Amino acid sequence: MKQHITILTVLLALILLGACDTDILTLENSGFYGVVRDADTGEPVSNATVYLNGPAADNTVTDNNGNYRFENIQEGTYTLSAEKERYTTSFVDSYVGLDSYEKLDIQMDYKGLLSTRTLDFGRDLNSLTITVTNLLDQPIEIDTDENVPWLTTDHSPFTIEPNRVEVINVEVNRFLLQNNAETTTLIVNIVEDFGFDVLESYAVEVNISK
Repeated sequence: MKQHITILTVLLALILLGACDTDILTLENSGFYGVVRDADTGEPVSNATVYLNGPAADNTVTDNNGNYRFENIQEGTYTLSAEKERYTTSFVDSYVGLDSYEKLDIQMDYKGLLSTRTLDFGRDLNSLTITVTNLLDQPIEIDTDENVPWLTTDHSPFTIEPNRVEVINVEVNRFLLQNNAETTTLIVNIVEDFGFDVLESYAVEVNISK
């Protein structure tokens, strides 16, 4: 009888040990990693907070190259979300299996001061607009640098009050084009009102063809 009890005890201990080993493997060998990128430009988004929710919960901050990584998590289905000021929060669902790492890049839509960072005039358009929204709690001054003679903007510089919207009209003079296709960069500077400090500077890509 004692021998049977001893055998059962050993078997039970082995079963429990196996279960513990499986849990340890699950925790140590599963994870997610990837890059958080701007959906429009493809550039990495640094200092974005990435949240992990599912069988386990955690969060981390992307590095200067937009990289994030979660390690030692249980296998299962997770929801990953990325957040940063002036970006729309992005959500991605994915499953990670036992003893595997899943590469999962996350794209974020920018909702900053400018409505666009690309102007494509094509062959026919001579005028396009950029909407500027003051998301700050102080007045700002908008100043532009066109860089080329065939590109002009109206009423620059100008001031925008907090939570107000203004429109920049951008026009091209096709008679001044030297090539069949031209590309340049329109610089939009966000300057502190009544000051000289540039708060932010945006590069808007401008494309035009004859």
